Amino acid sequence: YEAVASEFVVGLSNLLAGTMGVVGAMVYGRVIKESSRFRSMWIGTTVLAVGAFTLLLEGPVPIIIFSMLNSFFSFFILNPPVSIFFAAIQLPEHTDYQGELHGIRELYLSVGKAVGVAFTMYFSTLLSPAIAILILTLSQYLTIFLQKPIQRELDSRNAGSMEN
Repeated sequence: YEAVASEFVVGLSNLLAGTMGVVGAMVYGRVIKESSRFRSMWIGTTVLAVGAFTLLLEGPVPIIIFSMLNSFFSFFILNPPVSIFFAAIQLPEHTDYQGELHGIRELYLSVGKAVGVAFTMYFSTLLSPAIAILILTLSQYLTIFLQKPIQRELDSRNAGSMEN
């Protein structure tokens, strides 16, 4: 709302972003398989990191473009960790602690959202908002890195159960 004075343009941006979100969900559901989870996270994070540079340009068009990219590729970044989490808590040794694991996950998600908003607000005053968003987007590579060992463990357990 700071960068755009027209309510019509803001509404158009929301319409386009929402449409891209629906399309992104459909594409993700049809294209991404278990074996390509991490590739989808790499692609989504990389596209959004590159797209964050459009925010360095003035005007509503770069904001709309980034909003559309963000809506489309958010599924590529957010869905794999959720499926990995649910696969991990289904392991026999976690059966008795599923409620606690859900609570811990929600706590970390909430804290992460608050830290992300605070980071963006604070660094937007020191740097440009585009740079703050770029730094947050690049931090998603850390998420990929941290989840890779969990997926390897799940893969080795699945391979072991198939042999039995």
